[in-house]
Amino acid sequence: MNQPVTETDPAAETAAITSGVWPRHLLRHLLLDHNTGVGSRVLHVGQDGGELVRFLTHLGIQADQLDDDPAARHTAAAGRPGRESTDFPRCHYAGPAEDIPFESHQFDLIIVDRLHAWAGTLNSPEALLTTARLLSAVKPGGYLAVVRRSGTTDFQSADGHRAACYAELLTRFPGTVTTTDLPEGLTRSETWNWVLGRRPRPGYSIATVQIPSEGISRNHWLQTAILASSQTGGTGCCDWAETHSTAGFRRAA
Repeated sequence: MNQPVTETDPAAETAAITSGVWPRHLLRHLLLDHNTGVGSRVLHVGQDGGELVRFLTHLGIQADQLDDDPAARHTAAAGRPGRESTDFPRCHYAGPAEDIPFESHQFDLIIVDRLHAWAGTLNSPEALLTTARLLSAVKPGGYLAVVRRSGTTDFQSADGHRAACYAELLTRFPGTVTTTDLPEGLTRSETWNWVLGRRPRPGYSIATVQIPSEGISRNHWLQTAILASSQTGGTGCCDWAETHSTAGFRRAA
C-alpha cells in the first residue's frame, strides 16, 4: 500500500524547497490530495529537464517523464518514440499522434503541465485521443491532474487555454472531475502586482479526474475519445483555440 507523504515529512519539505519550477504548496497539493507517497508510481508529462522526476525519486516515488515536444524528441539520444533518453533516466519521447510507451493501468498519478497535442482546440481528434491514451495508463482509482499557471504571463503551459477548458475536456471521459485554485503567497513579486491592481492574482489552476475503480481498457478510452470528437466536431474550446491550431506542431514532428 502506498504511504502518503505527510506535511511534516522532512524529506518532502527539503525536496520541495529545492525545486525551483514546482512551488512547495503546489507539490503538497499534488501529492497529498492525490494519495501519492512512497511506493506510488507517477508520470510527469512535460518538459522541465527531469526536475520533477528527480524530486519524486528523492521521496521514494517511482517516477517517469513523457515529453511529446518534437524538438526534444529529435535531440533525444535514441531518436525514436518510446525509448529512454540518456539526458537523465526514465525520460521517454513520443510524438503527438503516437501511442504512449506505457501499458494500461501503470500509474497512480499522471501530472500534465505541457502537452503539444493540446496546443490547439481540446476538441480536436488529436487532443481527445492523446488524452484517452494518458487516461488508459492510470490505475483504477488513480488520478490525472492538469496543472496550469494562472494570473501571470509566464505560463508553464505552452498554450493559452482557460482552466475551464481542461475540466471540460476531462468531463468527456469516465471519472470524477474536480478543479482547484492555488494562489501564490504574498512573498512573490507577482502577487504584489495583484495587490496593486496591475494584474490578476498569480497562482496555479489544477483540473483533476479520478479514474473509476473498475478497470477500463485502452480500447474503451479510445472509443470514448472518438465519440467525443464526433460530438464536438473539432470546434474551438475557447477564444484562444479559435485562432490557434496544432498544424505547426504536426509539421515540426
